[in-house]
Amino acid sequence: MAGFSPGRTAGFSLIEVLIAAGILLLVFLGVVPMFTQAMMSNQTGGDLTQISNISKSQVEELYQLPFGHPDLTIPGGSTELATVAYWDPATQRFIATPPATGSARWTLNTTVRQYSLSDLTNNGVLDTPLDGDATPAFVQLKEIEVQVVSESGIVGADRQILLRVLKAI
Repeated sequence: MAGFSPGRTAGFSLIEVLIAAGILLLVFLGVVPMFTQAMMSNQTGGDLTQISNISKSQVEELYQLPFGHPDLTIPGGSTELATVAYWDPATQRFIATPPATGSARWTLNTTVRQYSLSDLTNNGVLDTPLDGDATPAFVQLKEIEVQVVSESGIVGADRQILLRVLKAI
């Protein structure tokens, strides 16, 4: 048999194994960044889904309230009712004050404004909100706006979700 020497055993030499290991290492190092990026993208997607769900829930909760509910009532001398809540990672809920354990991941801004039907312009844009002292008979629409903004770059720079709904009498 050509190429076979009786003193040599079949198999891989140490040099062949080292070369194969080096090639596998190079391939592995080329693939690792893709896995890292995929994990970061999955985390970002999960965070944005959570932000979106929280925003939708807040809008739906306010929309279900009666038209004259205190949470939808504009204070006298003002044209809007604005509240701010902060994400508390310990309780996984929004709270009225920033959590003591570092910065909040998200800030939830809720704004309610009231309008008369005559405040609707021809193209469907609301013109000027009514003051909280306006006669209740003139208030036919309430705009509920919920905005969740990411803090500290958790889901990227300047990420936000903004939802608006109109509630009519």
